Amino acid sequence: MRRERQIAGAIFAGALLVRLGLFAVLSDETLAAITKRVELSTPLTDYRRLKEGVFLYQHGIPPYDGGVNHQAPLLLAIFALVNSISSALDPLIFALVDVACGYWLWKIAHLKPKLDKVLSGKQQQNSLRVAVGVPALAAALYLFNPYLVLSCLARSTLSFSHLFVLSSVALAMQGHAIASMGALAGATYLSFYPVTLLPAVLLLVHTTRSSTVSTLLRSRRAQWHTGVFFVWLALLLIASRAFLGSWDFVEATYGVILTVPDLTPNVGLFWYYFMEMFDHFRSLFLVVFQMNALLYALPVTYRFQRFPLFSVFVLCGIMSAFKSYPSWGDTVLHLAFLPLFTELFQYLRYSYVIALVYAFSSALAVVFYHVWINLGTGNANFFFAITLVHALGQIMLIVDTTYAMLRREFVLQHPQHRHCKVVQM
Repeated sequence: MRRERQIAGAIFAGALLVRLGLFAVLSDETLAAITKRVELSTPLTDYRRLKEGVFLYQHGIPPYDGGVNHQAPLLLAIFALVNSISSALDPLIFALVDVACGYWLWKIAHLKPKLDKVLSGKQQQNSLRVAVGVPALAAALYLFNPYLVLSCLARSTLSFSHLFVLSSVALAMQGHAIASMGALAGATYLSFYPVTLLPAVLLLVHTTRSSTVSTLLRSRRAQWHTGVFFVWLALLLIASRAFLGSWDFVEATYGVILTVPDLTPNVGLFWYYFMEMFDHFRSLFLVVFQMNALLYALPVTYRFQRFPLFSVFVLCGIMSAFKSYPSWGDTVLHLAFLPLFTELFQYLRYSYVIALVYAFSSALAVVFYHVWINLGTGNANFFFAITLVHALGQIMLIVDTTYAMLRREFVLQHPQHRHCKVVQM
């Protein structure tokens, strides 16, 4: 255990030094170019828009005037405070937030064997054996993921949402229900879509804390903790109202997320469809597209109620693929949970293809955007085509890991069929 902590500490220190080193070595022009990349920054997470909102606030102008800033008010308050000390602290803050995310992921990986023991006592020894070395590996793969490093250099505020999501899951696995609900409320406050994780996080809390209590008591506790979540969220909204003196931020943040008025290109699916669509059909397709991101929370959690952490993994993937303003940083959160399920790797069918899809879509996204915007020899179809490929990679990963979990569940229930070939009818 001590050696594992030393390895984890070295990983965290290395990740911090790499980020600070890159901030120090790269020129201001290079960092500005990275910040402008549409694959890394969206209208909701753009560092430049955040700085503009802070500037407006510090000069007594409503920060949401002009329709440029869409950051959460309390995030503006934090960076206004930091800027009053020194704006040079911004890179350190983003680097530390990434490292904190890595710590919470490491904690989740450490807690997973205990969760497996509660869910299936007979698999205790197997789960413990699989988990050896996984926490450090998961943290390293997360912290040194090129998507995440580039997002940090772009100073995308999405990392704050990741911090709250990962801390919420870790706290839920430790049975700290109120703190977990507070962290999930913080993630929802910042980017709205983490609300879809509420059923899975509630299930994590009650699996950890009350595996032997009656169903009625579990139901009452779930209702109570759901109420706690909404109380936390209400407190954050009230604090935002007190900070700004008005409710204008609701339309400028959550209104933008839900109605998608800003059609700046990104790696998602919304911008192109709504740019090409007649306004007459806009409301219908808004509902349809948003339902894709929100509708699966309960069915996924119910189907995998024996594996609540896997539900979180699947829902993070759905959120990444179907939210209105995604970036490569969203993909990182989904991929972060994958190393925790090493027991599924033997059942995956398309891992090589999925890896190639991610690699090619990442490389060609940069090329096609350059061809479209800078050279002017292409059009929006070029870039949108590769964002479809990126979404395909995410969906393939969700489908393949879901199949792997269902196959493993079948093997656990029918060990005599472990080596039988499964044919889908």
